[in-house]
Amino acid sequence: MDDKGLRFHLPAYMRFAIRHFKTSDAKSVMAAVYRLDRLDDPRRFLTFHQRAAIRRFLKFMAHNGGEFVDVVVAKKAWKKWVANS
Repeated sequence: MDDKGLRFHLPAYMRFAIRHFKTSDAKSVMAAVYRLDRLDDPRRFLTFHQRAAIRRFLKFMAHNGGEFVDVVVAKKAWKKWVANS
């Protein structure tokens, strides 16, 4: 997915993940976290407010995911986003 596609689809993935991470076995719950963990330079195409929302999303998943989310990856991604954006 290119930058434009990510900007368009990511809010829906994040919203679904927050609402259904405890009840869904859909791969899309962790797809957003994995994709955000691999994203190189979000400042090139995301606004300050978009990056702030992503940091809050990753923090939520890292601290509330429990056995439903790969919290190791979520914490790593969250720390990366805090440091780089």
